[in-house]
Amino acid sequence: MLLMDLLAGAAWLRIVFRQLPLDEHDATRAVDTVLTGAAPAVRTGGLSAS
Repeated sequence: MLLMDLLAGAAWLRIVFRQLPLDEHDATRAVDTVLTGAAPAVRTGGLSAS
């Protein structure tokens, strides 16, 4: 439900507060950003801070 809230909030903010249209590009970009941020971190095997 959190992911849906984030996506709906992005659309609502754009349409209601900014009074801008929401097109397919905006929706795709929002979904990509939310899903990338929600993805688990990938370890690269680099140096550790510890």
